[in-house]
Amino acid sequence: MAIAALSLALPVARGDDLALERPPSVTGRDDLNFADVVAGTPTSITRKDAHRAGTFWIRGGANAEVLLTLALPPSLTGPAGARLPITFGSDDAGFNWQPQPGQATGFNPAVPRIARLGNNGHGWVFLGGTVRPNMGQRAGSYLGTVVLTVAYVAQ
Repeated sequence: MAIAALSLALPVARGDDLALERPPSVTGRDDLNFADVVAGTPTSITRKDAHRAGTFWIRGGANAEVLLTLALPPSLTGPAGARLPITFGSDDAGFNWQPQPGQATGFNPAVPRIARLGNNGHGWVFLGGTVRPNMGQRAGSYLGTVVLTVAYVAQ
């Protein structure tokens, strides 16, 4: 699953905070990777899986509050347009100011979330999910795109 990123700058309420005048930077680091799945068997990846969870890296102002909004696909697209349903549970996303998914604070990826970047201006979003291949699922590679939009919260 491809990870895409987008960042936005909102008006800064305090003119003395130059670090927040530029938009935060967001980089998709790791794709959410289900590897091989078996037809008829749901497969889940937890947000805490350091090797298979999707990962975004955010850089912005030190200790800045940011609004995280994820656009999630309802399915992945495979060979000849075949669709593979994907779902995201209420704890399938996590945020941490360090690149450690095991210590990330969980949140619902379908609901925008306010988070605070670390004192180094960094933050990490981790994403898990579940695919549900049906018994007649066409074999092959399936792709989808998750977009993370990050915007400063006006203080």
